Amino acid sequence: MIFISHANPEDNVFTRWLALQLGRCGYENKPESEGVRPAMQEGEPCRKCSTPVIKRMGRRKPSRDYYYEYHLFCPNCQTTYHIEEANRFVEQPRSLF
Repeated sequence: MIFISHANPEDNVFTRWLALQLGRCGYENKPESEGVRPAMQEGEPCRKCSTPVIKRMGRRKPSRDYYYEYHLFCPNCQTTYHIEEANRFVEQPRSLF
């Protein structure tokens, strides 16, 4: 068993990349669920300003191994909430170098 954790949002990309690489090697990805706040849903109040959030479709960036199929957005304070259940990994072709 390997436990992967991080403390800074800047580490999200590396942590997702590492989880993807370990998955390719046969390790099962089981996110820890205890103590985790339930995912927000469309229409719930924004955590900053209490305005109901709306769902927006995401877009794939060619340089990344993942993308979010959708995210929640506050039209008032413009905060974006990335939802882990909308996270999609993309297989990248192997580089020759």
